[in-house]
Amino acid sequence: VLIYIILKIKSATARYKSSIENKLQDYRQPEFYYKYALQIFPENGNPHNQLAVIATHIDDISEAIYRYFRSLIVTQPFFTARNNLVILFQQNETLLKNYIKYYETQNNFIASPNTKKMLKTMKSKAAIISNEEHKRMITSCFIKIQSILFLQQNYEELG
Repeated sequence: VLIYIILKIKSATARYKSSIENKLQDYRQPEFYYKYALQIFPENGNPHNQLAVIATHIDDISEAIYRYFRSLIVTQPFFTARNNLVILFQQNETLLKNYIKYYETQNNFIASPNTKKMLKTMKSKAAIISNEEHKRMITSCFIKIQSILFLQQNYEELG
């Protein structure tokens, strides 16, 4: 347990140092320590939460969601991760609304309250948008589905 605590402190120190000293914010060292802490004490959710925080700093939202979920399903969950996950879902909701507004104005895209119809319309418009934009939009829709399932709300939106 003592080694785990030392690794946790070292991880946090390395992460804060990295964010202060580097404009590029190289998180390899704190990421290494958090992963090592997980090897020593895999039942604890805190290192997963911290890895999720790092993932949000480097805009790897899929990794962040995965890590927040992992931090909640271990033997000793890190309950703050739920709040962090909800915030991430709210940010994605805003992003998704912005994408929809953009496509409505640029591509005569009409958002449907029915997600299946909306995804079908987006697929038909895919040739108009770049691959990178398309990938971001699909990722955002996937995250929206995860948020619906996680928050157990509005299942009707899926069908």
